Amino acid sequence: MSRKRRTQAERRETTQASLLKAARELFGEQGYADTSLEDIAEACDVTVRPIYHYYKSKLGLFTAVTEQIEAEIIESIEHRETAKVQDIWTGFMKNCEDPQFRQIILIDGPVLLGRRRMTQGPITQAATRRMSRLFKNPPDRLILSMLLGSLSQAAIHIAENGARPTDYARIRELIDSYVKLMR
Repeated sequence: MSRKRRTQAERRETTQASLLKAARELFGEQGYADTSLEDIAEACDVTVRPIYHYYKSKLGLFTAVTEQIEAEIIESIEHRETAKVQDIWTGFMKNCEDPQFRQIILIDGPVLLGRRRMTQGPITQAATRRMSRLFKNPPDRLILSMLLGSLSQAAIHIAENGARPTDYARIRELIDSYVKLMR
């Protein structure tokens, strides 16, 4: 019985998926500064060489992990079945309870990749597009910017301090008040 040999492309895909998974777990648990490339390589049972080959650097790997998480969040925002702005943002805020999201997107991401990525990056752009489709008239840019800024700060607060039971109700009230201003 001969076993079918995997192609180079299949081996490459498997290695990259393994590296992303391990990096996401370790960056999420330990943070960027306390995670070494050796830790990630060891978790995948490889040397650090494939990391440099595929991602060029630790920051390159971190960026790939960030983009993977962003793509998941964008997918949930764009395909959420609800037609309420409040539900979109409450769902987003609940991501703040996920340790990987918190550490990678909210804590390390702005420091390593720039705060602008958080305030004007792909997640914010997807949320803006989704919210714009929910209103008959396009929201005033200032009001929309204020809402997104408030929610970004709330996300950072939850990431750094944890969420109390009343936090989501308070966030929903804030969103309700902004929604009234946008109509």
